[in-house]
Amino acid sequence: MPKAARRTQEIRKIKKEILDCALNIINEEGIDNLSMRKLATQMAMSAANLYNYYRSKENIIIALDNNGFKMLYRIVKNAVNSVKSPIEKIKVLIQEYIKFGTNPGRVNQYNIMFNRARVSDYLGTGFEALVEYQTKKAFRILDLSYRIISEYINHNPKLRGKDPKILTLRIWIELHGIITFFNNRLFNELYFSDDFNEYAQDSRKTVKKLTEELVNSIIEGDL
Repeated sequence: MPKAARRTQEIRKIKKEILDCALNIINEEGIDNLSMRKLATQMAMSAANLYNYYRSKENIIIALDNNGFKMLYRIVKNAVNSVKSPIEKIKVLIQEYIKFGTNPGRVNQYNIMFNRARVSDYLGTGFEALVEYQTKKAFRILDLSYRIISEYINHNPKLRGKDPKILTLRIWIELHGIITFFNNRLFNELYFSDDFNEYAQDSRKTVKKLTEELVNSIIEGDL
């Protein structure tokens, strides 16, 4: 392997290790307690060396956001390509999306991806171009979902006439709602409701029932 290629590979490896370490700190102590100094200490490198890879904490947060969307896209795309029928594609899309978002090790990364600052919040910060570029790439997962749902609409007569873009957004928003409800432990709070306390006993079972209902609604054209 040429020296330049080896060096590039080494840099990518170190940058990945830095992001993994940053995510560990966030998972253990929260995003507000992530600092470049703490990260450098845990990486056993000088602060000056760390800044050679990432210029600031915000650069690291943006990179975690970007990596999360790349990972989600890759997981969903591989799962979709592993099945053939249009409804199976929708099922694995929903299952993998839920699995990714509720993974205990990815909860904070998911929150960075979907519940933190948006492009407009970066105006005037010097990060606008980077965030805008990465956001366009992030929406590949939405475009992939749209293609899958469009294919299924053409396959299912009950959905003929439905707007595939609106249907895609509705499904995406519902999935996000389920994941956010689960990650914020709001299902557990249902214990205090006389009518809904049964759904607090096993929140993962509740998530499974909700996703099954979502798939059934798509099949029956009730969305």
